[in-house]
Amino acid sequence: MLVPAPKGSPSRPFSAEEHEARFAQELSSRISHQRCAEIVAIRSSRHVAALRDAVRRLKNGTMKEQLFERGVFLGHCDERDEMLREQLAKFLHDRHERTLGDKP
Repeated sequence: MLVPAPKGSPSRPFSAEEHEARFAQELSSRISHQRCAEIVAIRSSRHVAALRDAVRRLKNGTMKEQLFERGVFLGHCDERDEMLREQLAKFLHDRHERTLGDKP
């Protein structure tokens, strides 16, 4: 008898809504619920969308790598974040236009 793959594994990925809920849950464990709600609301901001699109269009691999490393550094708060690099890489891979078709 096989054990089912855990949620979040490649065969059972999180949906966008589940990612957002998990992000909000983790964030609210670190900061106030009010501040968390403000940060989550920023996601739909026109300014954030413009910056997100600009980052997606970066052609310079070195600049993308520096941006990724800075994101890992800024997002790493304590020992709970040891997997942040892998999680962030998977998160970006799953959403990149060149790798969207890689899903089984």
